[in-house]
Amino acid sequence: MPLPPDRVTAEPAADPDFVVVAFGSDGDVRPMLAVASALQRRGHAVTLLAPAPFEAAARDLGLAFHSIIDEAAARDTLGNPLLWHPHEGIGVLWPAILHAARETMRWLEALSRRGEQPPALVGNTMALGARVAHERWGWPHATLHLSACWWLSNTQPPLFRGLGWLRWLRPAARANVWAWIEGKWLDPIAAPSLNAWRSEYGLPPVRRVFGRWSASPQRILGLYPEWFAPLPDDAPPQMRLIGFPLPSLEANSLWPDGLEEFLRNPRPTVAVMAGSQMQHGERFFTTAVQAVHRAGGQALLLGPGAREAAQGVAHAWGADYVPLARLLPRCRAVISHPGIGTIAHALAAGVPQLLTPYAFDHFDNARRAEKLGVARQLSPGSSARRMAALLRRLMTDPQVAAACRSAQSQLLPHDAVMATCSDELEPLRATALSVAAASA
Repeated sequence: MPLPPDRVTAEPAADPDFVVVAFGSDGDVRPMLAVASALQRRGHAVTLLAPAPFEAAARDLGLAFHSIIDEAAARDTLGNPLLWHPHEGIGVLWPAILHAARETMRWLEALSRRGEQPPALVGNTMALGARVAHERWGWPHATLHLSACWWLSNTQPPLFRGLGWLRWLRPAARANVWAWIEGKWLDPIAAPSLNAWRSEYGLPPVRRVFGRWSASPQRILGLYPEWFAPLPDDAPPQMRLIGFPLPSLEANSLWPDGLEEFLRNPRPTVAVMAGSQMQHGERFFTTAVQAVHRAGGQALLLGPGAREAAQGVAHAWGADYVPLARLLPRCRAVISHPGIGTIAHALAAGVPQLLTPYAFDHFDNARRAEKLGVARQLSPGSSARRMAALLRRLMTDPQVAAACRSAQSQLLPHDAVMATCSDELEPLRATALSVAAASA
């Protein structure tokens, strides 16, 4: 299904102090919901711009909301199996990124026409509409990176599939490789349509869209701790690391019927997570269930298709979603495609992780977790026998258990992380007021 055509954007209902823009799946958007809520609790008027499926969550927090991509288009993009291909995924995702950016700008244009005080803009990695608005009107802007791989460092390069050899190169040679990858692969996907759109606002063309241009020149916050991914020597001076956002326990209403009884079974529970938007995880679930059974455990499957995969299978149970902050402390281990949110929640629960990276930031996240001693990784096509052997070692190795306790002890409470994040973002509101005064 193609993305919906441009439509008339609803006028903003109120003049916000902050506009938080979030693009992506659960793991990308829910931390931005937490940031928006933290700013609101400090007395700021906040509007969230995000995909339509997150409207209910935003309204529950009392946030004003505007959709930047509708449910059908989001489902179509996230349901494309090529999205999880390590090389094809960005090509699948780009039309939706650009559509969301255009919708963001249409909404912000309606706000700018009022001539009121401009908001401060806070966007996650792929919220490019906020980046363009910063250039167009000079409104203050911060980029929030949830994973460390989005800064293509020359001194401490992130890991992507097939690029492990970069660590053997000198920094100058790595810089040349990153420039080649962006110039020959990424920019041809994104730059032509992005620059054509930018020209409508009188903005000049850009290059190195993802590796350099997309992040804010004013403020970049990494929502992960220094001990998990140290700040590279060549990071921009406006970049700070904050810590993992780990929301407190969610409402009891999100605890599915039958789950408590399943968790009381004597077999150790292993959470098996295919990712909130992995629409094609049947083989992964089947292999993981077999591995968990071989290791003497019971499998709790989470994600799209989990309930169907667990249907009629002994010692297995499935749900689309369960609050991880409440669930994972009752599990013995986690098997997952290593999204950064899943890794962070497993670290907070102090449980070992068996990771099967597919695409995007998975490879870098898995490498960092493995370096901490809390995880091991396998290729997604590994056999149940091999997965079971590694899972047994993870659940019984005292060194792994000690590493899990050590990482768990270093995590900051969610409220402390959000307080630091708000402290970093609030000066942008003062900057916005200065912009308004200068233009008056």
